[in-house]
Amino acid sequence: MRTLPFLLVPALTLAACNKSPTVEATNASGAEVAKKVQESGITDQFISPGKWQMVMKINEMTMPGLPPEAAARMKAMMGEGHSYTECLTPADVKKPKEDMFSGDKNCKYDHFAMGGGKIDIIMSCGGEQPRKMQMNGTYSADEYHMAVSSAGEGKAGPGAMSMRMEVAAKRVGQCTAAELKADGKS
Repeated sequence: MRTLPFLLVPALTLAACNKSPTVEATNASGAEVAKKVQESGITDQFISPGKWQMVMKINEMTMPGLPPEAAARMKAMMGEGHSYTECLTPADVKKPKEDMFSGDKNCKYDHFAMGGGKIDIIMSCGGEQPRKMQMNGTYSADEYHMAVSSAGEGKAGPGAMSMRMEVAAKRVGQCTAAELKADGKS
């Protein structure tokens, strides 16, 4: 789960202002969306690299068949939110990756729209635990906010899990040389 906010950042850094081009795709693979994003010219308007702080808060999570004590622990953890810091280099914000939102090459974008500081995505993911995801939010040069929902298509266990969460991030300064080295980005 921790990787989702960091996967979102490179994609959300695709535009620096509301004058950005618009990218739209329907029934497209991650590679097709990444190519459209790059060809659109949005990649010429990236935000400045630097240190980003992301806060992820799970608002709701259900998993049929989960024991009551595990559900209680999960519910207690959800309200706290989790904060992460990531340093992004110029290379990180330069080129969108195929799995920029999904983190999974088994996903296909049913709908992808990005531009003017807004983003709207619906995707279907296959594999062992098929799921449908929806992401909506706003972005600017220095921050973004996303509402994310995911629903599994299984009947029980992890495959049937559903959740709603929020991801918010803001640029908080420059990366230090030590941070870049620790992330293997020096």
